[in-house]
Amino acid sequence: MDITTLMKCYCKSREMMRYYTNMLQSEDIGNKEKDLIYDLILNNANATLAIRDLCERRFDKYKCEIITGDKNGSY
Repeated sequence: MDITTLMKCYCKSREMMRYYTNMLQSEDIGNKEKDLIYDLILNNANATLAIRDLCERRFDKYKCEIITGDKNGSY
């Protein structure tokens, strides 16, 4: 799988964690819903960590270049 695809998955996973966290702030949810959302957050956090770990291993294995800006350090 391409590193770009993995990074898109990682970003989407983080986005979903924010969404679930925002849902917890709702006053209209009960304890059962909160428990479900906590489980979703935990599962999503585990998936995010697994994706990040895979990206780091790919980086280490293939010695990918990290692009942070142009020659002058600008982004």
